[in-house]
Amino acid sequence: MLRIKKLGLENFRGYPKAEFEFGDFNCLIGPNGIGKTTVLEAVNILCSSLDFGGPERLRAYLRKNIRNIDEKDACKGFAVRGLFENEGKEFTVELTEKGFTNDIGMTKNDWWWMGISYFARFDQEMSNFVLPLDIWPTFAKYYEMITGIQVEPEFYDVAFDRRHEQELAQAAPTEAGNQYVIGFWMKKMGSRVHSRKCSAGEKKIGKALSQIVMLPSERQPHIVLVDNLEMHVHYKRHALMVQALKELFQGKQLITTTHSMILIEGGGKDMIDVEQKIGENLWKTQSE
Repeated sequence: MLRIKKLGLENFRGYPKAEFEFGDFNCLIGPNGIGKTTVLEAVNILCSSLDFGGPERLRAYLRKNIRNIDEKDACKGFAVRGLFENEGKEFTVELTEKGFTNDIGMTKNDWWWMGISYFARFDQEMSNFVLPLDIWPTFAKYYEMITGIQVEPEFYDVAFDRRHEQELAQAAPTEAGNQYVIGFWMKKMGSRVHSRKCSAGEKKIGKALSQIVMLPSERQPHIVLVDNLEMHVHYKRHALMVQALKELFQGKQLITTTHSMILIEGGGKDMIDVEQKIGENLWKTQSE
């Protein structure tokens, strides 16, 4: 399994200097605005190894990432460094104002470009729901596991209008042909409630799961990044969401952000306190 072991940031966005170490499951905690999402984005940038096509394009793309770039005491450069491990071998990928560098050319391998990381943004709205029919059972299994609510699919048929044409085009045909699920019914308190009328938390779980189960098997990432894991979700379901993620991405590295006290109090060594890390690095800098 390819994984990131350490991440170093220097003059990147709000970070003057910071270093993070990661295990197999990691949960970033801390107050709003402290930089939890920035850590996920830094890992994702390193895993993409983008081709910027020249220094000017690189400068334009990264302008928002360099700390204090628009101020008089602006930083002249920045660095994002990742120590990775793959099949027992360590290698480094680094991004600076000059572009990407790496010590053994690992990013030139075809499998790197197939998708090393996947950034799941769980704060998105479930405006339209479309799943290929053969993927529905996996979605239903984990939706019912997390919510405790039984669900039934709403199928696509020939009378289906063109409003969802774009979503259907993105959901590539599978072994089940061109059959799709375009919504679902929930059995709640003796009634059937459609997914369009479910709660914000139920919609979030539906959107999050639909993103994950749609990942093709050949594009399964090594590192899964999840922002706002529990937003709008009832506290009793937080641990179940983590359990579902671990099962769906068995053997993969997970890095998430959360404000959930349920996860924080029960997480132990899996928790990474971003505010504490920033304080530790500031103290080290002042002591040098």
